[in-house]
Amino acid sequence: LGLPFSDIDYAQAKKILKQNKYVAKVFPKKTFDGRLIFEIEEEKPIALVAGKNRETRFLSENGILLPFSNKAEFSDLIVVDDPYGKTLKSAQAAKEFARLIRRLKSLSAPLAFSQFAELKKERRFGYAALMKTKRLKVVLGDEQRLEEKISALRSFWKNAFDPKQEYEYIDLRWKDRLIAKKRLKNKG
Repeated sequence: LGLPFSDIDYAQAKKILKQNKYVAKVFPKKTFDGRLIFEIEEEKPIALVAGKNRETRFLSENGILLPFSNKAEFSDLIVVDDPYGKTLKSAQAAKEFARLIRRLKSLSAPLAFSQFAELKKERRFGYAALMKTKRLKVVLGDEQRLEEKISALRSFWKNAFDPKQEYEYIDLRWKDRLIAKKRLKNKG
């Protein structure tokens, strides 16, 4: 711009750059040769949102809904199921989902988290995840006691899970209890 450094309002420049929803953080830096550089950190997607009318978007770590881009890497992203566009209709709901996903990632070993294929919020159960293994539904309920729930799930996988058995769902909503509902087989 040709302005002296003293005339540049860094806070205002940073604020203008942050108005772009793809920008997560802005770092202004002066170089020793007299240039001003703004390093920009983009929003990072943590989920793929399968929405209303097959509209696909990304959900960022900060709970920002971003347009879908087939140029982005998303093979390891969990899918948030929002078929009617109601689950993530508010910015608050998007932030809650992002917080839950961040917490699940931090509580689960990376390998365990990678077993979650889909996450949704159901009227009856609250939060529920579909596992990649046999598309098994794991009912989380709310976010309370999430650490205990993930620990109980790990213990179940390690000690009691029967790979030959078909399960309808695993329910983690109850304190000190895990319910594994087995699927009944027809004797047809």
